[in-house]
Amino acid sequence: MKNPIQTTRALLIVTLTLLAISFLGSCSNSSRPTADQSAGKPVTNVAGGAPTAAVGAIPAPPKIAPPTGEQTLYVAMIRDKATKKPISRAKVMVLTERPTDAYMRTPRRKTVVWSYYTPLHGQASANITADGAPKFLWIGGDGFNPKLYELPAAVGGQRHDLAVEIAILPICKMKVVSSTGELCPDAIVTMKPADGSATNYGTTSRAGDDARLKFTRPPGQYTVIATKANGTCRLTTTIDFKGDPKELVMTLPSKSPGK
Repeated sequence: MKNPIQTTRALLIVTLTLLAISFLGSCSNSSRPTADQSAGKPVTNVAGGAPTAAVGAIPAPPKIAPPTGEQTLYVAMIRDKATKKPISRAKVMVLTERPTDAYMRTPRRKTVVWSYYTPLHGQASANITADGAPKFLWIGGDGFNPKLYELPAAVGGQRHDLAVEIAILPICKMKVVSSTGELCPDAIVTMKPADGSATNYGTTSRAGDDARLKFTRPPGQYTVIATKANGTCRLTTTIDFKGDPKELVMTLPSKSPGK
């Protein structure tokens, strides 16, 4: 006859083993990428990453419910112009008015009724309140020259589909430091074609608190003008940008030339 204590110990060991296996399995499942793309964030791309044309298997877009009588549905499929593949992390907006040149790269917030980053399947679907007014589809952000498309007026119960092809451009990353190597937050930087085909207007940006900033540019030679936030210590140089994602460090002089 088996010892009752030994039998109890054996059952306890089996129970603890099963619980451990179950716990490890649940942890493993929780770390897997989610299959839900409805939030507009790519499953495999890091948040804040560059836009990417799909490679390999592409998940199917989710089914979209028809719009109600108070809504208008706009559905855009965003594809890479070169490969014809869906683009993830394309920034897409629906605007209430056409932006002026000054706001084409970054539309005014008050005109934005919907904003989204495309997931792996490249589809963006926006349910907008049907107010009968015209709308505009804006595609831009890092990696794109912004594009604007006029949409039909927002009439209740209607769905409008749009196929868009857009070129993905390299992103030039920069960091601005002083002559002594200290970060220059809010530095002002211009990156314009070296051939003089563009002015500072529309080619100038301000760095963040970390002294970093990005420019979307095709490969080529560029004139870079950088200063501190107050406009001092001006650096003017020419770079040959080959589309390399490596961050460029702009070191400012101790003072502006001629000062």
